[in-house]
Amino acid sequence: MQCPACTEKFSARKIKKVRDGQRGMEFQCPHCSEWLFNEPKMVKLKMFGALVMLVSAVSSFFIHDEQLLQSLSWVTFSGAVIALFAIYKGKLLKA
Repeated sequence: MQCPACTEKFSARKIKKVRDGQRGMEFQCPHCSEWLFNEPKMVKLKMFGALVMLVSAVSSFFIHDEQLLQSLSWVTFSGAVIALFAIYKGKLLKA
């Protein structure tokens, strides 16, 4: 991660202080003590991808048709791709 205030890079393991802010979970930069949060659109996109992945994976346990099972596998994979895209393209913003 890169802090938008001080432009220093840091890992998620270095985060010590976390709080529940107005825009969701906020955390403090370990270098400059600026409070940061993830871009709200990308958080929603990540949750949508995770939900698609979860629903299609769980529903595949109850399907016995091979054609439908293969389609559900592609939907599960698509949900994972959407969630990963949101994680990697999301930016940090100052709180």
